[in-house]
Amino acid sequence: MTSPDSSSLPDSEVVRARRSAEHQRTVSLIRRFQDGELQALDTLFARYYPRVLRYVQLRMGTLVKSRFEAEDIVQEVFAAAVQDLRSVEVSEPGELIHWLATVAENQIRGKADYLKAKKRDPRIEKSLESIRGGISTGSFRFDPADDGTPQLEELSKQELIVLVNECIGELSADHREVILLRNVAGCSWALVAEKMGRDTEQAVCMLHARARVALLKLLAPRLRGLDEQEWAP
Repeated sequence: MTSPDSSSLPDSEVVRARRSAEHQRTVSLIRRFQDGELQALDTLFARYYPRVLRYVQLRMGTLVKSRFEAEDIVQEVFAAAVQDLRSVEVSEPGELIHWLATVAENQIRGKADYLKAKKRDPRIEKSLESIRGGISTGSFRFDPADDGTPQLEELSKQELIVLVNECIGELSADHREVILLRNVAGCSWALVAEKMGRDTEQAVCMLHARARVALLKLLAPRLRGLDEQEWAP
């Protein structure tokens, strides 16, 4: 008896199968890197670069955005993650992106603390330049792999991402947080509830549904002129 193809499976099962395949690929790349295959590290980070970049873009406050580029912070996130990645174990789908999101939050918090301290002591600027130089000239440097996406198609995707990010930034704090945790960081409903201090998964599911409606209301007027495509985060 043959296995059903993905088109015959319920949507929930298709999603689970996709997440499982993604997880197995991630585990394989981590183990290959831990066994000394450096190319596996580039492949792994290329797979996760877009999600980490988007997470950083949405997490950066006004103060950090005024002085730092999101792409530079993502480079530092991956650089900081390399050493721990030599011993990390990923047992569940989505666990790696949760971990990278935590590293990103620490990097962003560090930048914010630096800028606040700089207001008190301008000499701190020199120490930042030293750190940046170490990252760019050190043994680790990651460049996202070219996935072969046509230029015009990639431009359209980037325009859409910019619009969605702008709208997410205009949501209320709770709506923004639930979308960030669920759709960008990929947290389970249980983890979303824990991080947001809600009693049940149902509570954050309902909050998420309201957040998506609010996001659509903000986004719909801005989609004029863009090709019709999936917009949800």
